[in-house]
Amino acid sequence: MGYVHDITGGTVDITVHEVTSTGKLREMHKATGGSWGGTSIDKAYFGFMESIFGSESMTIFQKDHLEEYLDMAREFDVKKRSIGPTMDSNVTFRIPSNLFAVFREVSGNDPKTAIQQNTTLNGKITLTGEKMRVEAETVKCLFTETNNHIVQHVKDIFTCPAVDGTNTILMVGGFSESPMLQAAIKKAFSNKNVVTPHDAGLAVLKGAVISGHSRDEITSRISKYSYGLKCWAMFDPSMHPRSRIVVVDGKQHVRGRFSKLVEVGVSVASDKPSKPTAFRSVDESYSFMIKLYASPRSDPIFVDEEDCWLVGEVAVKCQCEKGADVSLLFGGTELEVIAVDTVDKRITKATFDFSE
Repeated sequence: MGYVHDITGGTVDITVHEVTSTGKLREMHKATGGSWGGTSIDKAYFGFMESIFGSESMTIFQKDHLEEYLDMAREFDVKKRSIGPTMDSNVTFRIPSNLFAVFREVSGNDPKTAIQQNTTLNGKITLTGEKMRVEAETVKCLFTETNNHIVQHVKDIFTCPAVDGTNTILMVGGFSESPMLQAAIKKAFSNKNVVTPHDAGLAVLKGAVISGHSRDEITSRISKYSYGLKCWAMFDPSMHPRSRIVVVDGKQHVRGRFSKLVEVGVSVASDKPSKPTAFRSVDESYSFMIKLYASPRSDPIFVDEEDCWLVGEVAVKCQCEKGADVSLLFGGTELEVIAVDTVDKRITKATFDFSE
């Protein structure tokens, strides 16, 4: 059994979980997705409006009449939840009079006349006062590109050997309530059990609350990135450029080395820390700062490479200058840091400061 959909307003995140014999969840495929959530339908709607009134008119209208522009967005956000594949009646949208006024000023033309002259739109749109009626098929086309992206991505995931046997698609998040998306998923995966729970828009929030109270509900996760600590290392001519050499006490070192703790795509248990890494302060003080970096690649060498970024910093305090063995727990609901003093083996407290 698998859980493969987490669809929210702005993005779509898809994960695959297996229900274990104990009723817990084990992640089988790392979370992946893209910007194909409900807001992409909003973008398609305003793109459609630009095809009617022109990009210049819409830009000026948004700038000079922002409140009315936002009213249009809110109205469409509500309306799009009722648009379904079997709908055959025209859809009515309220168009602010100020948008008509901006269009006349920019184009010197009347909106009705402009639509009649547009061979693509003529017959599909009618204007009556401040209302615009659009034929059903034209409105449903606003969902096509987004739905195709989601369906194709789920198909790609199902080709992975790790998810063999997955037979249930659980759709959660606000956009999952869209009848158009539900129909597209059910049509593309007719051999799967597609489930959309009641109040799908709140399911993500409820799941987060439950997971926060019961951290062992998910026994393991698949690391979405490679994670490593910034450190010094002995110079290795086979992998380090000579420009990186820093001489310390007569020995050649390199700094900014990506010391990998977890590799992308590897399963990490929620109760097992990473392999400890020995750290000590450069100035032999009793405290030091370690920096955690992430990368989508499995083998980054330095933390300042183009696709590496700083996740956050961890301040570690020790009883002496010999440092501590540092490990991290990646599989739980939050990142936990464990620092064991090298001398007396006491666990020292460490705080994690996430980067903005």
